[in-house]
Amino acid sequence: MPLSRFGFRDFGPEMLTGVGVFRVDLSARPVTVSLAPAKAKFVVMLVAYAILVAIVAGVVIGIAGERPDGVLIFFGVLIFVPVAVFTFMGFATKRSAVFDVAHVSVTETNGTIWDAFYKEYLGVRWRIHARDPGESSGDFLVIEMIHPDATKTLPLYVDLAMAGPDERRDMTAEFARALKLPVLVSPDEDEDDDEPDAV
Repeated sequence: MPLSRFGFRDFGPEMLTGVGVFRVDLSARPVTVSLAPAKAKFVVMLVAYAILVAIVAGVVIGIAGERPDGVLIFFGVLIFVPVAVFTFMGFATKRSAVFDVAHVSVTETNGTIWDAFYKEYLGVRWRIHARDPGESSGDFLVIEMIHPDATKTLPLYVDLAMAGPDERRDMTAEFARALKLPVLVSPDEDEDDDEPDAV
């Protein structure tokens, strides 16, 4: 998501999923979807972070053999500052899209609105969004509608990458049919696969 334009760090598409699947339901349009990071995802991250810092604080205090005020203040700040920043970023970020019959209208975090007709898009494709090494969850399958202006490329589906190649192609083709767009070859298509994507 292009949050860097608002001074925020860019979030990966996995932040859309929360505790479930992100999917744009194009069967009954117009449909409005949130393109902001899922609040549940932020809550889970913050709880995990607070627990980790509390464990480290406990170990440090245990080694010190006492509870000096300076150590408590340090770890208190270490917990409070990131929690405050992440809470602001997560809950102040509001980005949404309205998918209508022939066009999409997106409201950015700063309040600006832009529209694009589906015919302006190059097509629909799937790709694998790889998480950074050491992340707890695996890679994500992302299906998106591709625009010549990369800032207008929009996600249609995000979930853990558990679907096989055929299922990925089928889901991509389903979105493409609904939007009357071509299916584009995935950048992550297996080169050894004998069954190519439709173009």
